[in-house]
Amino acid sequence: MKHIFVVNPVAGNGKSTTAFLPRLKTFLQEKGLAPEIYLTKGKQDAYRFTKECCQKKGDEPLRFYSVGGDGTLNEVVNGAYGVQDVSVAPLPYGSGNDFFAHLQRKRRSLSQGDGEVVRADLLCINGRYCVNACNVGFDANVVYNVDAVKRLFHLKGHAAYFASVLYSLFNPLGNRFSYEIDGKAFPPQDCLLMACCNGSQYGGGFLSAPLAEVSDGKMDVCPVKKVSRFQIMALVKAYRDGKHILDPKLKRFVNYYQCKHVLIRSEKPFRYCVDGECYRTNVLDARVIPKSMDFYLPPAKDRDFLEEK
Repeated sequence: MKHIFVVNPVAGNGKSTTAFLPRLKTFLQEKGLAPEIYLTKGKQDAYRFTKECCQKKGDEPLRFYSVGGDGTLNEVVNGAYGVQDVSVAPLPYGSGNDFFAHLQRKRRSLSQGDGEVVRADLLCINGRYCVNACNVGFDANVVYNVDAVKRLFHLKGHAAYFASVLYSLFNPLGNRFSYEIDGKAFPPQDCLLMACCNGSQYGGGFLSAPLAEVSDGKMDVCPVKKVSRFQIMALVKAYRDGKHILDPKLKRFVNYYQCKHVLIRSEKPFRYCVDGECYRTNVLDARVIPKSMDFYLPPAKDRDFLEEK
């Protein structure tokens, strides 16, 4: 098997290079290995590089190690999708590592053996493959505003995300959507947000889809009706802790479905976010691609070198 490390040098404010590469050098020296290491040069470069490697692939299996956050992982997976004998190992060095966190929480074993391969679903969102989650509406606006918050207030990581939540509250809230879930049409309604999830969390730990399993052939969808700014504050805490689907006080605002296909329409363009990357559209088509990618989790004996503390 050929091992290729795809490193995003700006992920997690540079942690992928300052923290990871020295560890990797030590790890490889101990193992006597000499894999390929590639530092990405900008957006979509991880996708380009991974796809080119797959196009040149012979009979030897490939394993890509995605060193960064969910955005880097998304690019690597999109580049590797559909190629036989290819697996992807997410190594958490980004500001958001939510898919990795889900896999770690759900993994079956922390043995000292050969690691674990999880055959997982992907989502297809308007033709782009999604690893972890697609956010629609307020959540997508929060992600979009994170960069502005970082520049204005010099914040990083989770602090920047929470500040962006507050910042986004001062902008217009809600979109009028009509949507279908597995062919069942729902009447138009004003929604604060809608999350279409493969993994259980996003935003650095917001447990938006607490029932999600990445290998069940289902997408977890959570539409939240438009609420007042005052009500949002109570909703955010429950949403972060994964209690929003059980809280009786939120029942009239929050719905939760497990399905295979969602179609969302709006007369006005709305923002949506796929694994941290933002887009705008009037129509969003989200569907499950069951068990379509192999994800590798290193064994416990290697985690001290390969995973961020």
